[in-house]
Amino acid sequence: MPKIAGCFVVVYGNSGVGKTNAITEYAKQPNVWLITVRPSSSKLIECLYDIACALDIDYAPKRLGTLSSAICKKMRETKGLLIIDEADHLPYDALEEIRLIQEMTGVGVVLCGNHQIYSKLSGNGSRKTDFARLFSRIAKKVAILNTTAGDIDAIADAWGIDGARERKLVHELGKKSGALRIIKMTLSLAAILANSNNTSINETHINAAIRDLEGI
Repeated sequence: MPKIAGCFVVVYGNSGVGKTNAITEYAKQPNVWLITVRPSSSKLIECLYDIACALDIDYAPKRLGTLSSAICKKMRETKGLLIIDEADHLPYDALEEIRLIQEMTGVGVVLCGNHQIYSKLSGNGSRKTDFARLFSRIAKKVAILNTTAGDIDAIADAWGIDGARERKLVHELGKKSGALRIIKMTLSLAAILANSNNTSINETHINAAIRDLEGI
C-alpha cells in the first residue's frame, strides 16, 4: 500500500514478533530502501546520511540542506518506498524532515518500531503537540502485538521440525515475550546439539536448549 499510494504508514508492536524480518524481506524489491536507526545515528544529519547511502548517492553532501536536496532528487519519480526501522529513536526534527521529503518526492514511507513511535507521533494521545502535522499524514497504522500460529509453523518447517511434541514445544516458545527471536535462538542451539549427535532436532535437543538459554 505505501509504495503504491505514496503515503505514511506506521508499523509498531512488541519485540520479537517478526517486524524486522518482514521489512528486510520486503526491502529486496526494486526502489525500496531500508535504513535502521541506531541511537548513535538518530540525529537529523546522520539519519539523512544513512538514507543517502541506501540510495547509493556517491559522495553524499555534508551540509543538511544540500544532502536533503540530493535525496529528494534521487527519490523523485521513482514511486519508491523508504522503510525506517527502529524509528522510535528519531527526534522531532528528523521526523519532520522525512515528512517533507515524502511530500516533495511522493515516495511511500514506513516508520517501524516499538510502541513509542506511535505514541510519539500521536503526542502521547493528545495530538496537540508539534507532532500533529506528522500524525495527520499517517494513512495506515499496523499494530503487531503477537505472533501467529502460521508464523511459528513456518519457522518450524524451515528448521525441519516435524514431530508433534517438538512442534508443541516450539509453539509454547511462541507465547513468550520476544517470541520469534526466542524460537530462532532456541532452535539454533538445538541444531548445534543435534549436529553433535549426527541426528535431527528432537524434543531432547529443544528442551536442553531452553534450559541452557534460561540458565536453568
